[in-house]
Order: sequence, then structure tokens, then C-alpha cells
Amino acid sequence: MSAMIKKLEDYYRKEGISSLDFRCLHAPSCRKGYNDFTEAKATLVGAGYEQSIPRLVFISLDPGGEPFYRQPQNRPLLSVQKYEMERNVAALKEKCHWYRTVELALNILKKFDAYNDLQKNQATRYFAHVNTVKCCVNNPGNKTAHSRLFKNCRRFVPHELEILKPNIIVTQGEEARRSIANYFREYDYNSKYLKLVSDHPELSVLNMNKHPVLWIKTYHPCRRDSFFNRQRREKFSSFTERSKDFITLLRKDSRIKPSLKPSVSDINNITGKRETMSTFEKGLKKRWPGLFGQPKAFFK
Repeated sequence: MSAMIKKLEDYYRKEGISSLDFRCLHAPSCRKGYNDFTEAKATLVGAGYEQSIPRLVFISLDPGGEPFYRQPQNRPLLSVQKYEMERNVAALKEKCHWYRTVELALNILKKFDAYNDLQKNQATRYFAHVNTVKCCVNNPGNKTAHSRLFKNCRRFVPHELEILKPNIIVTQGEEARRSIANYFREYDYNSKYLKLVSDHPELSVLNMNKHPVLWIKTYHPCRRDSFFNRQRREKFSSFTERSKDFITLLRKDSRIKPSLKPSVSDINNITGKRETMSTFEKGLKKRWPGLFGQPKAFFK
């Protein structure tokens, strides 16, 4: 178990939102009016997220009514990680939330040389996904939960982000945006970051632990109107380009001094040693031969 996963588990237990030790003080309020209530599900943290460059986090709304997650033993961090990484994303309907989430994640990651050969079914390994609401009310048709659940859970998200230490955050929908809008200030240590996003109202640069984080605000993929599709068609390509520009600027920032080259050994340390490497891992080794040391911390 990685240090990051352990910190998240400790935080969930402290706040009473662990799936195996659920004692959230808001539970009576959140359950009101719902007969089919599934207690808290942990955040998805892909097995390669900690070593991924960039560290990409999606923040969405409440969990959908996935049958797998009705059992408490299926909702801790490592169980969520295993289930989602084994999911056949390519077989999902293209208009569904998870397909669109992975699609955007893949398009952002493929802007970086290390991920040129990444496939859709591999992308989940390299990002994290946070639900603003931790429990699921199993509404018919995955209808969004009552606003009181978002209000009760909103305070958890910023602390999860402080543990995840992302470089790029994508919020999906208004409630996801609200979960961080008033918590983190704008990053004002370097005007170059602000210039990078000045012509895009959907983009901001946040100050998270004195480090810049690119914030991309999108509509939720399951909106029944045309706003998401229009944004996806007209804006997403520029969002991915700005993501690349942001990380390039971050590399040059003497205040941060990040190590931004993942190695084959970093990937194997997470996925488990294998006698043969995947095509993607062979690509990493070809681009950066000899980088077999332990991964360096991104934030020092």
C-alpha cells in the first residue's frame, strides 16, 4: 500500500466516511427520503497516478448506482482501483459519463511523450477520480442526489486534493466546481500562469500548498442539454493544449523543481514485476533508457 493511499484511508476513517467503518455524522440527514442508500465509496486512485506526469484528478458529482459497489467490501480504495482498472471502457456507450471522462483523460495524457501509445483501457491507471458526494442514493436513471448531500460532503473534497497533490484538476458540473471554488485561492506567485489561462474563462490556476494547479471547469457529461457536447467539440482540444503548456511552464519554474520523467521501474513498482513489458512500457524504456531509480517526490 502506497503512502498516499494510506493517508486517504486514514482521512476517511478520521471523518467517519470509510466504507468499512462508516459513522458519518451527516448520514441521518442524507438518508432522509431515500430507501435505497449505499454508504461511502472511496476515491479512485489509479495504480500509476502517483508517478504520473501530470497528476490528473477529475471531480464529479455523486456516485452512480453501480451494482458492484453495493457491497461494503467493494468500496475501499484498493477495491475501487482494481475494479475500475479492469473495466472495459472501450465497450461502454460513448455518451456515458465514464466513457467521456476516460476519453478526456486520455486526450490530456497523450499530449505528453510518455503516453503516446496509451490506449483507452489503460488510461484509468494514470488518473484519479473524486466524487463530491461520497454515498449513493441510487436514484432511478442515475438522477442527481438532493442538494443537501452535496452540502454535507463538500468539505471532504479539498482535503482529499491536498493528499492527492494534483497538477491538473477537471471539475465536471456545477456541484463539483463549488466543492473547491471557495477553498483554494488563485495562484499569484508567477504571472505567466495567469497569462496562460487569461483567454479561457473555463480555466484557472489555483494555489494549492503554494504550488500552481491548473483547474479546468467542464459541464457534466450526462447533461441532457447540448452544453457539454458543444464544449467538448469546441473547447476540449484547447484544454488539452493548455494542459501541456501548463506542465511545460511548471518544468521551467525554479520555485517548484519537479522531476517530470517517469521510468519503467516506477511503473513496475506499482503494477507488480512482470517478466515481459507491455508495448506502452517498452515505449517508456525506449524514450528514457537508464532511468531505473526510485521515483522522486514531485512536491519537495
